[in-house]
Amino acid sequence: MGLDPFSKPEQRTEVITEKSIVVMADNLTAAELGGEAILLDVKSGNYFGLNEVGVFILELIKQPRPVGYVVEKMLEEYDATPEQITTDVLAFLNQLREQGLIQETNSMPA
Repeated sequence: MGLDPFSKPEQRTEVITEKSIVVMADNLTAAELGGEAILLDVKSGNYFGLNEVGVFILELIKQPRPVGYVVEKMLEEYDATPEQITTDVLAFLNQLREQGLIQETNSMPA
């Protein structure tokens, strides 16, 4: 099979899973406003808004954390099934990764 000169470059196919370790990207500046937050990606100049749940998750991953830890903390804080929280957390973290707002890492803080 030959190369198609008009095809788009392949996008990253890695996804964040429950076993992933994630951390907020270094290129972010955040300002909280009444339980919500505005993030500025200083590399791109893009702004992002987060509700209180997004702020809660972002606070948890200021240092590298396993996704399972984030799910556990969400279960302690919010009234939803473990399956629903896991699904929602993974979807949210994957959206953040696609925007370059979080990173996967292989190491935890000492």
